[in-house]
Amino acid sequence: MADADSSASRSRGAARGRAAAWLELLRLPNLLTVPGDPLVGLVVATSSAPLRMWLAAPAASVFLYAAGLVQNDWADRRRDARDRPDRPLPSGRVAARTALVTSVVLLVAGLAAARFCGPWTLATACGLVAAITCYNLLAKRLPVIGPLTMGVCRALSVGIGLAAGAEHVAAGWPGDSWPGLSLMQYAPAGLIGAYVTALTAVAQHEGRTARVGWVRDLPAGMLAVVATWVVIGTIDVPLSAETWHYWASLAALLAAVLWAGRCAAGLALARRPDDVQRNVGRLVRGVMLLQAWLLFAAGDDVGLILGGSAVALFVVAGVLSRRFASS
Repeated sequence: MADADSSASRSRGAARGRAAAWLELLRLPNLLTVPGDPLVGLVVATSSAPLRMWLAAPAASVFLYAAGLVQNDWADRRRDARDRPDRPLPSGRVAARTALVTSVVLLVAGLAAARFCGPWTLATACGLVAAITCYNLLAKRLPVIGPLTMGVCRALSVGIGLAAGAEHVAAGWPGDSWPGLSLMQYAPAGLIGAYVTALTAVAQHEGRTARVGWVRDLPAGMLAVVATWVVIGTIDVPLSAETWHYWASLAALLAAVLWAGRCAAGLALARRPDDVQRNVGRLVRGVMLLQAWLLFAAGDDVGLILGGSAVALFVVAGVLSRRFASS
């Protein structure tokens, strides 16, 4: 009986170890930053989309992002064996072949979820797959092209929601034409993409040096410019029950600026590569504050609920970052 209990205990321990390895591979705190991308796109396009779109669009982005994370570690497995031997693949906790197969399965699942929303959402998801693969296999370490490619990935993640919302709004539109959105409706994708481009420029220094240089100020500087423009545009808005969304969104944006500023200060004081990695993880989690800003700014109950959820996920991701690496 004692042998059976010991064997069962070892099996449970091995199962927990495998689960922990996969959660580390998937960088769980970062994964939580993804659902907000297509939700921002959907809210910007329409708040009356059917439930299947509110579920399928975030699922598509999460599956594709997870696929990209696994593909990233598979592509870097030999480099990590030298520089980061404790990562799941070089340590042997996850087999390289298993990781490759899993990334393909996740890509297919993401495309299937996108197709559930409609053909233009699927086309956007295909573009995201191309951008993810280009980043992981070709562009990652190129000084300017790498960050721009990653920014395009996150912009297309928002674009999945924009495409899904546009297809709902223009149900019945001719199959050979794009249903159309205004230029301002594309702005959230550009803003999130620009922020991620800036933080990726910082991330290219992690693991190599504790001296980041002037690029550490890019995310905070970009957000400060955006916040200044927003404050100037809303300075005459009265504080009332009818304008709660203005003030909630402004609070989220200012929180994002302060958070990025804290990260810039941390990077300036960094003495070890681990300090850089920690602050890069914080910058990644700052995406959720941007999402909260854009969701609150929608000005309706859907935006309130989703914006509050983004703030809650920001807190949860911070707690999880103590256990799982973000970079």
